[in-house]
Amino acid sequence: MIASELDLLTPHVYWLPPKKETCRPALGAISGQQSLLMVDAGNSPVHASAFLEGLHRCILPVPSYLFLTHWRWDHVFGSSIVEALLVASNHTGDHLRETARLDWRDKALDQRVEDNLEMDFYRNCLKAEMSNVERGRIKLRLPDIAFSQSMDIVLENITCRLIALGDEQTAEASFLYVPEDAVVFLGESLGGSLSSARHFTTPERFTRMLDKILEVPAELFVDSHRSKPLSRIDLEKEVAVIKEIAKAARAGQGNRTAAVSQLKQNLGASSLPQNTDFYLDVFLGGMRQAAGE
Repeated sequence: MIASELDLLTPHVYWLPPKKETCRPALGAISGQQSLLMVDAGNSPVHASAFLEGLHRCILPVPSYLFLTHWRWDHVFGSSIVEALLVASNHTGDHLRETARLDWRDKALDQRVEDNLEMDFYRNCLKAEMSNVERGRIKLRLPDIAFSQSMDIVLENITCRLIALGDEQTAEASFLYVPEDAVVFLGESLGGSLSSARHFTTPERFTRMLDKILEVPAELFVDSHRSKPLSRIDLEKEVAVIKEIAKAARAGQGNRTAAVSQLKQNLGASSLPQNTDFYLDVFLGGMRQAAGE
């Protein structure tokens, strides 16, 4: 195993940056005087082991808690080797039970891609990160502690505030806020967890989620798959663009061409912002689902 170097973001918050090649998300650590909370479990036991060794190198405590921002494979497949209380939202726990029943070996994984239930990109990442035999041995842990909307975990002098996005039935994603250091771990709340073919959401629901994130007075926002944290100013700018895309999707009434035309008109621009296609897919798909199509 090769240890990974952790970076110090603020006095009590560390992170291990993501690795795009095999879809390794960022992992985080919030350290109190004697105990520590780990953010997400990594996409494999090897990924989680490298993070734990990084904690040891920084002379930090072993994790007392493991918080999962959501249930997707790249955030949970390392959970079996982390000896800490696993904390997740009720909805994440429900999805973990479903994920634990799946076969992640080649034949079954290839079939799910054929059935449009998994993306080819993620299949390739899984195969690059773990062998067929290793994927057959994956054991997922279920939550030791589950919460509905929010809960606080106090690490002596530091608070970890866990906040679910959506209501009790739809809160697939959660984020973590550290008030003392003004840091948020977003997970994939900006849309990454929606990138499976079967995950869409309506413009209204997604913009409510974004507003809930910006309600907390944080100054630094860690996204699971971005190489650098976002400042509050940068996040606010990005949210403003996403809201314009959401507004255009609603105005287009489900028609992609009309939505694109409306977005260009609203922005007074001939070209489209980055990730427009992605968010239009998410919103238009969500609108079709809501209409029962």
